[in-house]
Amino acid sequence: MTNPNKSEMVLISKAYESIWGGDCESLLKDPSGFLNFIHEDDREKVISSFHLQALGEYDIEYRIVKPNGEVRWIRDIGYPVLDKDGEVIRVAGFANDITDLKKMQDKVMVTEKLASLGRLSAGIAHEIKNPLNLIINSLSVVDDLNDELLEGIKSILGDKASDEELAEILEKLAMLKRISTIAIDNSYRCNNVINSMLIQSRTGKNDLEECNLATVIEESVAFSLHSMRANNPLDVEVIKDISEVGNVKMYCHEFGRVLQNIFLNAFYSMEKKFRKIGSPYKPVLEIKLNSNQDQFILTIKDNGLGVAQSELKQILEPFYTTKPPGEGTGLGLALTNEIIMKQHNGEMNITSELEKFFQVEIKIPLSQL
Repeated sequence: MTNPNKSEMVLISKAYESIWGGDCESLLKDPSGFLNFIHEDDREKVISSFHLQALGEYDIEYRIVKPNGEVRWIRDIGYPVLDKDGEVIRVAGFANDITDLKKMQDKVMVTEKLASLGRLSAGIAHEIKNPLNLIINSLSVVDDLNDELLEGIKSILGDKASDEELAEILEKLAMLKRISTIAIDNSYRCNNVINSMLIQSRTGKNDLEECNLATVIEESVAFSLHSMRANNPLDVEVIKDISEVGNVKMYCHEFGRVLQNIFLNAFYSMEKKFRKIGSPYKPVLEIKLNSNQDQFILTIKDNGLGVAQSELKQILEPFYTTKPPGEGTGLGLALTNEIIMKQHNGEMNITSELEKFFQVEIKIPLSQL
């Protein structure tokens, strides 16, 4: 509570010290000292709203940064205290920590956005898939006919055509072959994107089963290593610290897909970094699993290219990708996050530093499955 012009702090709750991390005595001496804790992006908004306190219209949400660097959300409500003549003699306020509420609201918003996107994706994908299948099948027929035509012309013409005439015909057929191959490859790429959209739109929980978590992790990393080495043989050191959690009831197949996506992203990033800096770089993948009575925590960290801090907020959004055009759909991590949140009631946190590391931490409550 302050005087009307906020030059004097009349009363302050001890909760200020636990919520804000400040000192009550200091605030009594300097009533504006609490402004130093308000996040720099929110400070001007708070200051410009002070006049609403005397009108009883002050109700604002903002962030504070505690001395230890922790960011918390505050809901601040202010109203006037009047004397018998209706004059404002004090301004009272209540500042509540709403950080947990904000986190819950963010989760709900993400879930709703993903659900809406899933419905939209399913509708679009179904509309596109049928004509695309027709295009792929037609192109495959064209490709086969081109091969047959090439062999037929060689057989029929033989020595009847001059070398120049035969070379020109064969060159045109070869060009047609290249064009049909490009068309087929890109049609399959489109088909893969559509299949990912259809997978994302499915939220069923029909395959809840008991499986050994350590085994699922081991099989997923082995499969991902094999897949990576088939295309880009890279010598990756895999460091595993896997506690024996035992059998866990979960959506094992879906969780395996989650892990494979994370592992393949890690191998992609490390392979790109190896190409960039060469042999001094040693690719390392770290996998750590531990648990308590309430949840298990899985941490996967690679020393690849990482991502910039500016990209971390967007990296879980559908269709957002840090990969070059044609190399990523942006559905991988969005779908991964959806499986963790919606099917397993868990959370996925990502931390990264550009050119140094990328880390995924998955927490799944055992009791809620």
